[in-house]
Amino acid sequence: MRVIGRLRGNVDVIDIITYEDGEFTLRFAPGRPGVVVPAIVEVLNPRQLSALLDALQDELDHPPADHDLDLAALRAFVDVLTKKVGAEASNRFERARFAGISKDAGGGIVGHLGLGIDTAGTVHDAAGQITFSFQVIPRPPGRSVRCPQRTLIPSPRH
Repeated sequence: MRVIGRLRGNVDVIDIITYEDGEFTLRFAPGRPGVVVPAIVEVLNPRQLSALLDALQDELDHPPADHDLDLAALRAFVDVLTKKVGAEASNRFERARFAGISKDAGGGIVGHLGLGIDTAGTVHDAAGQITFSFQVIPRPPGRSVRCPQRTLIPSPRH
């Protein structure tokens, strides 16, 4: 599938975003005769894709009255871009140490993990609904972090 979008802006240079073979690319075209543009094609990274999606979604939500905007084409482009941005992998558990995985009584999958030196977590998948919880694990006596003592001030009474 090949989708091409032309972005408005500078009248001398037109930004052309192309989606082909699973990648979004940016290239430039002259906006009028006599304008020279670089012949560089840039593959958009995840941050650029998210920024583009935000800008196009805003344009779709608030179309300018003074432009002849093809809303159906813009909607299709936003849909393809949304799927691409949503397909990017999360790095939320990049530094996690995974432990046992089991099934709960309802058939959901439960995975246990450690984060850092004092945090444990649980990932639960119940029929595609994924949740994550975590809790701080206290250190053994004698290995706690000391906090300076503070005098408590009584709360005001009304």
